[in-house]
Order: sequence, then C-alpha cells, then structure tokens
Amino acid sequence: TIPDSVTSLGDSCFYGCSNLSSITIPDSITSLGDNCFYECKNLKTIYTNNQLIKPGSYCIPSDCKILPYEQSPDLKPSKKPEPSKEHIEIDESLMLPLDNFVDALCDDLNISNAMAEIFRIVKEANQALRVREIDKELIVKYFNTLNKMLDILGLKVDLIKLKDEDIDLINQFNQARAEKDFAKSDILRAELIKKGLM
Repeated sequence: TIPDSVTSLGDSCFYGCSNLSSITIPDSITSLGDNCFYECKNLKTIYTNNQLIKPGSYCIPSDCKILPYEQSPDLKPSKKPEPSKEHIEIDESLMLPLDNFVDALCDDLNISNAMAEIFRIVKEANQALRVREIDKELIVKYFNTLNKMLDILGLKVDLIKLKDEDIDLINQFNQARAEKDFAKSDILRAELIKKGLM
C-alpha cells in the first residue's frame, strides 16, 4: 500500500517488479511518471479510486483489474498485522542522523538513494573497525543506525551470536595483523570468511 503522504510516482518506479501482484494506490497520487509499471507482468489487481489509473496506461498490464480502493485487503482491520514485538526502539543519542535516508524515502519512495545511504553507513562502519584504536561508541552508533534503517524498510537481519571459539579466532586474527604476520592473518581471514564472520 502506498501511503497517503505520497503525491507522485516517478518514472519506471516499479520497473521489472515481477513479484508485484497487487497494489493499493490512494487518491493523493496526482501524477505518475512514464512506464511506472513497465515489465510488471504479474500485476493482476490495483485497488484505487484514482481516475489516473486505467488498464493500459503507464504500462499497466491490459488484463489488470482496477478495483475500488475500499476493497483493498490491506485496509481491512482483520488483515492488518499486529505491531511487531521486535520493533526496534533506539535512543537517538546512540544513532547517527537519518536525515538523508528519510529524505530519500520521502522523495517518491526513492529506494535507490535510500539504499545508497545504507551502503555508505556499512562502508564507514567497516572503515571504523579497521583502525588501530577502535571507537566503540561510534561503532555502536553505526550498528544502531543500520538496524533502524533496515527496520524502517521492514527488513530483519539475523545477528550471528559469537561462540567463545569465534571470539578466540577473531582475537588471533587481530593479533596476527598487529604483529604483521600477514601469512598467518591470511589463513585466519579465510577461516573467518568461511564461518561468515567477515
């Protein structure tokens, strides 16, 4: 379901979404970009009262049904999911600013720019982990920020719980690097990668 706060959909915004079978579009949408639903071959139902939406327009499949907005299963109370008990609530003082990420989502659901912000956070976090003196407070902020971004997108990442042997292996790797024993660190790095810890 597209929220009422969205007023337009950009060019090719759903291009190639082969898993999209239905969508609910509110009246708040006043403009749609070219080829909005291009290659959405499995789109069978659109729930909307918006007069802009018609079969064949904006590359909507000709066999797609246009049904009243009120009939959308997403709007029925019985279909609405219960609030997740695992919803992430994080103290903002323990996070980095989310302005660019949120601005991207508010800009016609610009997922590409939002994902670019996630990749930036991941890159900076990796860089922060590679310095000699690790700033633990900064790492916590990167971790919390990334988790909040994924939570906003409705994504959940299962975290790896380190065993004592995993921690020991990581410590050996860090010690080998500190001692510039590159041959040993390469062997340990390969083992860490194999375990999915790097």
